[in-house]
Amino acid sequence: MELPHIGKCCTKKGCQQLDFLPVICKHCRHVFCSLHASITEHSCSYERKTNDRQQEGINMVPISFYTKPSRDAPNHSSKLQKNILSTEQIQALTTLKHTSSTTGGSPSALKHKVRISPKIELMRLKARATGNGSIDVVDRFYLSVMWKGKSAPVYINRNALVGSSAMQFARNLHLSTLPGNIYRLKPLNADDTLPSNKTFNELLADTGDLTSSSNPELFNGCSLELVCFIAPKSE
Repeated sequence: MELPHIGKCCTKKGCQQLDFLPVICKHCRHVFCSLHASITEHSCSYERKTNDRQQEGINMVPISFYTKPSRDAPNHSSKLQKNILSTEQIQALTTLKHTSSTTGGSPSALKHKVRISPKIELMRLKARATGNGSIDVVDRFYLSVMWKGKSAPVYINRNALVGSSAMQFARNLHLSTLPGNIYRLKPLNADDTLPSNKTFNELLADTGDLTSSSNPELFNGCSLELVCFIAPKSE
């Protein structure tokens, strides 16, 4: 039994279903069935107007609102500009860093580095040197013997011959002392070796600890390089 006078038909296009409990949209005031009662289901004109107003509000926002910085905002670009180094500054820092790494010190240490006096260096050498304890203190000649980049602090009798002292240093360093191997002593910055037939005391200009006029690089506490010569074999 049909009751057309009870209920109303849905106004949604394509639906027209008779609903005994119809719903009237509070926005567009049209009648809809329970399936199309929501504003999204029947494409309510109120929803379209709301979306249009929201989109219109976004479009009306001035572009300067996004791009123009606020007056109260901090100026970060100026700070970044201050931290940019020039090419010359970068090269100077690189050179300073390389110098610091090769010398084993920091830039501040290089700036304030003070040269140690020869007397202090001699005192340190005396504290580490080894030798024959029977040599009288006043007759001791202190030096650092260099061999292949290594240093050995020693003391000998200043009246000893240079040649015999060089051979003694070679034996102390456990070097080969075969008859064909000849050892000599040479100042670090000199081309010629010291004469082997003279004593250290004879080579010194005076018997003071730190001065020598005839051999500027020969003094008490100096460094001498031990060099080896191989004599040619006789046929």
